Amino acid sequence: MAGIEPRRIQFAVYVISALLAAMAGIFSVGNVMRVEPANTGMSYEMDAILAVVVGGTSLLGGRFSIVGSYLGAMIIAMLGKTIVWLGIPNAATPAFKAVIVISICFLQSRLFANLLARRRGSRTDAGPAGVNESETKEVVPA
Repeated sequence: MAGIEPRRIQFAVYVISALLAAMAGIFSVGNVMRVEPANTGMSYEMDAILAVVVGGTSLLGGRFSIVGSYLGAMIIAMLGKTIVWLGIPNAATPAFKAVIVISICFLQSRLFANLLARRRGSRTDAGPAGVNESETKEVVPA
């Protein structure tokens, strides 16, 4: 009714999706150098989520940054390569990534924000000797 042709748009979306899936398959096979339909792409979804979160996007939603997500992806890729370079078995890689996810979740939590706010508040109220000014108020007789 609005003059939009849904069949044409749907066809274009399917074609674009197929092209991107084909490119992803080629890159995945090029990385592993063999075709394993059951295992190709396993755990990549967690890497994608982790890269976006490391890039600065909150797990609660909100604004995001393409550059931050790209840098997060680079950090996650470097983490995987570093673990292999250090001689740690590949099976231990998810444990390292889990530690990063837990750390980021803690850093984005309200508990951490409240802790940080209290710490900042105690520093701004402190006098020259580190004594809280609210504790040293003079009592004036009435």
